[in-house]
Amino acid sequence: MSVRKAFVVGINKYSIRPLNSCVNDATEMAGILEMREYNFDVTTLLDDSATRRQILSGLGSLFASNAEFILFYFAGHGVKTPFSTYLVSVDTDPIYVGIDLDHVRRLIQRCTRDDTAVVILLDCCHAGAASARNMKTPDAREIKNTDIETHLVTLGTGKVVLAACRPDELAFEEPSLSHGAFTHYLLQGLYGDAADAEGKVTIPNLYDHVSKQFENVTGQTPVFKGDIVGRIVLGEGLTPRERSEIATDEAVAIEAEAQKHVNEYIQAVSTDFETWKVSTYKDACSMLTPKLHWFERQVTKYPKLQTRSGFRSAYSTAQSKLADLGNLVEDLNTKMGVVKTKIGSGTFGTVWQIKSNDGQDLAYKVYHPTDMDKWEKIQRFKRGYNAMEQLDHPNIVKVHNFTECPVGFVMDFIPGPNLRDFAPTKPDPADILLQLLTVAETLNHAHSRGVIHRDVKPENILMCWQPEVSQYAPFLTDFDLAWFSTATQFTKEGFGSLIYAAPEQLGKPKSSAAHAVTTDVYAFGQLCFFFVCRRDPVPVLSDNSRALSEEVGTWRYEEPAHKIVELFEQCTQQRPQDRIQDFRTICDYLFEISQLLSQADHSKTIGFGAFARQLAFAVIGMSSTRIVSDTSFYTTSRQIQINIGLEGEEGDAADICLHLVAREAPIIQGAESHKAARDLINQRIDVALKGYRQVHRQAGTQGPFETYILIKEVPLNIDGVEVCRQILMRAVDCIERR
Repeated sequence: MSVRKAFVVGINKYSIRPLNSCVNDATEMAGILEMREYNFDVTTLLDDSATRRQILSGLGSLFASNAEFILFYFAGHGVKTPFSTYLVSVDTDPIYVGIDLDHVRRLIQRCTRDDTAVVILLDCCHAGAASARNMKTPDAREIKNTDIETHLVTLGTGKVVLAACRPDELAFEEPSLSHGAFTHYLLQGLYGDAADAEGKVTIPNLYDHVSKQFENVTGQTPVFKGDIVGRIVLGEGLTPRERSEIATDEAVAIEAEAQKHVNEYIQAVSTDFETWKVSTYKDACSMLTPKLHWFERQVTKYPKLQTRSGFRSAYSTAQSKLADLGNLVEDLNTKMGVVKTKIGSGTFGTVWQIKSNDGQDLAYKVYHPTDMDKWEKIQRFKRGYNAMEQLDHPNIVKVHNFTECPVGFVMDFIPGPNLRDFAPTKPDPADILLQLLTVAETLNHAHSRGVIHRDVKPENILMCWQPEVSQYAPFLTDFDLAWFSTATQFTKEGFGSLIYAAPEQLGKPKSSAAHAVTTDVYAFGQLCFFFVCRRDPVPVLSDNSRALSEEVGTWRYEEPAHKIVELFEQCTQQRPQDRIQDFRTICDYLFEISQLLSQADHSKTIGFGAFARQLAFAVIGMSSTRIVSDTSFYTTSRQIQINIGLEGEEGDAADICLHLVAREAPIIQGAESHKAARDLINQRIDVALKGYRQVHRQAGTQGPFETYILIKEVPLNIDGVEVCRQILMRAVDCIERR
């Protein structure tokens, strides 16, 4: 029999705002896990025993064991400070708040085998008590869902977190049951309500049970994070769960009400076409939404209703009406605005240009009405929206509202063709490199937020003319196949275009490799071919490198032509581990190539003013809005101001000082104070710059974060710009990394 170990912590006796239910939660949880059906070897810490030292010791023992299944449960306060997110121990103080979630993540990643199942259950539903005033921690705030998602990212296959992190201390307690609401439904599910037809409690079944009950009571959805391949079985041997029965007379009454809902809707929206476009369509969307919610509630409560022809017919009619609302036409007046014209159509939906109520041009992507019966595809469509919502790079199309009727979302309108339609134009090689560098920087931003695009191809890049710089700029869109750190499961069809999808996406779509950064690296390599050749690379066993070499043979200089082929080959290796591993390296490659193209003589001395302007261009391109002065600018994210200084006399070479000032206090995982955060960032920078000669760093003391980097004897030429750019961008990455 497999070794299963659990560590359970419950704390009521906090010195400030003690809690009521957490010890009872933990005690009952431990009792269930020790039952024969679950068979865990359980260690429990309650109240005074649950000190920071004891919890850390218990976690260390848990993850150092040879267990095949590890479970950690915590009920108590949670707190987020400017530096990290913590599970609060009974002996909390302003310095040692509790257990850093980043520490838990490291334990999961480093101290367990690949085949070890890990389940983390966090009931910090009383986190509202952990306010700045109560915890005596500057700028502290309560844990929220996003904090769990931010600090427990990329856990690995078979590692799962279920958490309820709500900001109000009292809102969701169950005094009559002596339990927190989240744990109450967890226990209910573990006692058998989440059992399947075989009498087994799996993680997906448990989450489905908890989330449905919990959302009905609280209006919030608990966190589910993890990569599940196959089934993670918590318990077995329970009574198989039967579907809820419904009395015949009640079923007949529900059927009658269902038909009434449908008839009311049909009667209200029956009108001529012109009236439909002007006003009825918008009213139909508002009216259908609550009716669909009513049907969903009935099915959740009584699944067997779907076996009754009357209910099934009414529900099918309601769903068909939802599909009808996805058929947009020009001049249709929607809640989001008036439809102007169809922009294009893809795998998941059709995109329309609309004029919003305030006169703004927007894009409205509406899910294909013919695919309303494909539940998993709808979920991927929603995940695409969620992925784009958490990104804020200027070259990623920004999304706004998600709509249920019709299923779709609104995003910025980009007035320009996609890259494939843009292909007949053949810009100068320098423009190609600038556009590729923009795409690479954009993907680097997405990866820094835990988002993998997984469908990088010409159709998903929009080219928009920028009149202020007389250039086309690429915008990345369409994250429908995106996998990101908060995703609950792998998609079955996790690949995009056959040509641009990495081999692991096609051969092993459920594997971790098919959801890694290197999938985007592969697609980007193929995209490089398209940008240069203005056609797709030939799939499978073709000599695309030779074709690319022939194309770049028309460029003026041999070295940049050779390097673009080299970049293509390093990105498109068949094995993920043989490819370039991150987009910062790709950005360095592209910048070097662009500089080789733009400067015939890299050793030619330029003045300091030209040097500073060239360095700013190397970092932010032609973005004039981020320029402060000839020697000062903001990074692309606008989070850091860079000041370029000259030390000593100007000549063929000079000492260059880079002064970096953060506009906001960086949030650093693992740092327990502001000073610790600053020290940690400076340590990161020192490590990142270790390989560069004659570089000296000095910490500053002003503002949220400040540091000086002195680079001695820098040639005042393009080669010197590249050295400074590499050093500067590595330092910026260290500051902006969460």
